[in-house]
Amino acid sequence: MQYRVLTPDSTAVIVGHVIAHVSDHTSDHPHALIESVDRVAYYVPNDAAIAEARSNGKLTPNAFVQLRDISIAD
Repeated sequence: MQYRVLTPDSTAVIVGHVIAHVSDHTSDHPHALIESVDRVAYYVPNDAAIAEARSNGKLTPNAFVQLRDISIAD
């Protein structure tokens, strides 16, 4: 399986399912691990929208997601 790490200057369209939520060991920031329908694993830093969705019970492991035109920024 291929993987892609999204950085603050990355953009992507991701359709797939949430594998897990993890913490980066160097920065201690949360990230989502998402497997797209084309079998690419994305390591996505949490932003305000992802944090809000998680707090509302969305983006649970195995949930199907569609993230469009996401741009990660600090």
